[in-house]
Amino acid sequence: MKRISLAEVDDFLRRLTDRLREASVDADGLTVAHPELQAAWRVYARLPSSRPTPTGRLSESSTRRVIKEALDWLVEQGMASRADELGVGHYRLAHRFRVQVREAAASAVFTVLCDLRRAHLVEED
Repeated sequence: MKRISLAEVDDFLRRLTDRLREASVDADGLTVAHPELQAAWRVYARLPSSRPTPTGRLSESSTRRVIKEALDWLVEQGMASRADELGVGHYRLAHRFRVQVREAAASAVFTVLCDLRRAHLVEED
């Protein structure tokens, strides 16, 4: 089982948002048109990584809280388990999670391949 933590997922997503921000500008400094991606990385980049509430919980307006809610949902679905023995905010992803990701990716790839094939058939006509 793959072990992950809130901090690792948050760090990965922050690096990804940095790359998206860099890729959103072309060589001439002009913004590349991908408004849905820009909106996503801007929202994520604006939120603090973690901000504790007075009760010591993670603030709802922090990225680690959002990640925790997503991972807790995976636990409820049987695709992850909490790994509190490794520390607070640690999880183990089950094989079932990898199967779900693989199937989702395969479906997306299949859709892209079908679209490419259709475009190719139209070009041949």
